[in-house]
Amino acid sequence: MSNGSALADALGRLDVLVGRWAVEPGGTFEGTPEGTATIEWALDHRFLVWWASIPDRRFPESIAVISINSDGHTYRQHYFDSNGNARIYKMSLEADAWTLLRDEPDFTPLEFSQRFVARIDRGGETITGAWESRGPEGGWQKDFDLVYRKLPPEE
Repeated sequence: MSNGSALADALGRLDVLVGRWAVEPGGTFEGTPEGTATIEWALDHRFLVWWASIPDRRFPESIAVISINSDGHTYRQHYFDSNGNARIYKMSLEADAWTLLRDEPDFTPLEFSQRFVARIDRGGETITGAWESRGPEGGWQKDFDLVYRKLPPEE
């Protein structure tokens, strides 16, 4: 496979994330008002830009930029939020599995490791996942659930 076709394949896998989404927190945040996320292509179809907002002060507004790593198969997400956090997540997206992982220091010290593990339904209309943090014994512990439901395009 040529480098150009690997890049095209990696970019094509991101299409499933593009759109407007209703964001439903769950678990410990059950009953929190639904938020929204918009994920769209930027800079000649080379990056995804993601804006998210949930109308609850426990969830900061955020923006993220997703790019492809030099290996042509994995990604990274540069994340920024209204609390002043700036983080870099390793990201994988294969078939119906989407994972974000932060387990190394980046812009800020690593106070805790965290990951988002999600499944994308067959039609790409629902993403069901959970944020987790590494516990004191080294295992992953669920922090809260998040469900993304694709909304119709705005007219």
